[in-house]
Amino acid sequence: MSNKHWLASYGERIPAEINADAYRSVLELFEQAMQRFADKPAIRCFDQTLTYADTDRLSRNFTAYLQSKLGVAKGDRIAVMLPNIPAFALAMLGIVRAGAVQVNVNPSTPSVSASWADASPPPSRRSSRST
Repeated sequence: MSNKHWLASYGERIPAEINADAYRSVLELFEQAMQRFADKPAIRCFDQTLTYADTDRLSRNFTAYLQSKLGVAKGDRIAVMLPNIPAFALAMLGIVRAGAVQVNVNPSTPSVSASWADASPPPSRRSSRST
């Protein structure tokens, strides 16, 4: 008997194993899904629905903003403090597309509020962001 007891709940449409080499990255997986299912609902929140095409467009717009207005570059870390709303998924995709790293911040962590007071951009970016 398998010790993977959760497989019983998968049903017929969910494979027990995946091909880990099918995509070069998680971003490639998302981008293919956004093309393949462009007209299908991707995110529903309250009475609003974003299709995969909407998600693609909005996250690309956010990527452009991060890179052109904020100067975000590959490897930069971006703190995100958002509840479970559509903006969280759009931010994550935009950040990953920019080559940056999303750092989720929990506002209920006591040290978070103190650390924000000390936060500043890296020295190489301070002058460009101070205007």
